Amino acid sequence: YTEELEKDRNIDFIVVGEAEPVIIDVIENSKRNKKVRVIKTKTIVNPDKIPYPNYRSFYKWKFIRSYPIMTSRGCPFRCSFCPVAHVSQKRWRPRDPEDCIREIELAKKEINPYLHILIQDDNPLVIPERFYKFLELFAKNIRLRISITNLRADNVNDKILNLLKKAGCNSVGLGV
Repeated sequence: YTEELEKDRNIDFIVVGEAEPVIIDVIENSKRNKKVRVIKTKTIVNPDKIPYPNYRSFYKWKFIRSYPIMTSRGCPFRCSFCPVAHVSQKRWRPRDPEDCIREIELAKKEINPYLHILIQDDNPLVIPERFYKFLELFAKNIRLRISITNLRADNVNDKILNLLKKAGCNSVGLGV
């Protein structure tokens, strides 16, 4: 919706694509603009290279009750209703399930031991066995409430439903 957003006089910057390569520069050098500045990034970020968030630097971090995490980024499909391919250029990039579990364990320790974990992957089941492994590790080691933002309906089967139940999942968003 870049063209629509460019008309909004309250917006100074629009980043099209993955923002990690430019966000620090945008924030540190930001100023009010007469015209919206559109920054297009072509860099495809390796999610394993993104550091864990430092939530303790957030204002009122002690009130954080939900922890968003991506176990993968991107999606190889081009569903007509979904903008993900425009951001990630159709590249699906998985994270190591063990690393995701380490991040959640650290969040439990540093933020709140009773967090609600929000899996915000664009499509976590491109390689189902990888996400199954994550859910098995989560059920065994984490034991917190978990929600999944996006699953493709054609990936739903008895195995994923049983693993979600075992992991304590209370909400799933389905793309149909």
